[in-house]
Amino acid sequence: MSLQQLIDGVSRVTGVAAVAVVDYEGIPIEMRAAVGAADAERLAAWAAELGRLAAETAESWDGGRLQLALFESSMGSLMLADLGRGFLVVSGDPTLNTGRLRLEVERAVEPLRQFLAAGLTSRETMERAASA
Repeated sequence: MSLQQLIDGVSRVTGVAAVAVVDYEGIPIEMRAAVGAADAERLAAWAAELGRLAAETAESWDGGRLQLALFESSMGSLMLADLGRGFLVVSGDPTLNTGRLRLEVERAVEPLRQFLAAGLTSRETMERAASA
């Protein structure tokens, strides 16, 4: 399955506003967003910081390695999945079905983790690896 197919599967969930694969520094590797590029990059950087904090928190109380974090507010939701060298970040509006989203995220996590573990850092490189 290609990177594009993995991201598209997650982005098709009703209520999803943005999907991004970001490295630990918050640099976007792949993004699908209904917001402008500047807002999407800001979301990626902020989400990576939040992901690192969530991962550190889980480890500090002997909760093991972070797998998934869900943040809900009156204006929407943010889901983060740890990919080993980065995060899958999904933001959604208040209509987001977080149960369905979780299923799609779980389906995408392992292939995305493998892409990042191979040291792939760009969409083009990931696409070449997926088609090989």
